[in-house]
Amino acid sequence: ISFVYFQNISNLFLAMSETLTLRGTLSGHGDWVTSIATTGEDPNILLSSSRDKSIMVWKLNGGRGSPDSEFGYAQRALRGHNHFVSDVVISSDGQFALSGLWDGTLRLWEINCGKTTRRFVRLGSLTLFLLLLSVYYN
Repeated sequence: ISFVYFQNISNLFLAMSETLTLRGTLSGHGDWVTSIATTGEDPNILLSSSRDKSIMVWKLNGGRGSPDSEFGYAQRALRGHNHFVSDVVISSDGQFALSGLWDGTLRLWEINCGKTTRRFVRLGSLTLFLLLLSVYYN
C-alpha cells in the first residue's frame, strides 16, 4: 500500500489544493488492496482490505519513515472471508470493523481480538448501505 498520511481531516482538505507526497509504504497483502479506512479517534490505526481475502490492521509509526522505508507494521490479519474483500469501514471508536464482499456478505469484527462477532449473508443494497452508515458514524 502506498498512501499519503494526514494528521487530521483539515489537512486532507488543505492537501487537496496542494501536491500530494508519498510518505511511505506498507507491505503485507498478497494481492490488490481494495479499500482503506481509519478513524479520527486514532489516526495511527489503518485498516486495509484486499483481494487476498483478508483485512489487515496496521499501526502507523507516526510519519517517521522515509519513502523508501516501511511506514508502519501489521498488528494482525483478519481472516475468514471466502472471496475478495471489497470494502472495509471502522467504527468511530476504533473497536470494530465491518468488511463486505461483492455478493452482499458482511462480517463485523472486534479489532482487538481479531474475531468475527457477527456475520450477515446476502443483504439487500439498502440494508447494506444503512449498516455501513451506522458503523461509520457510531
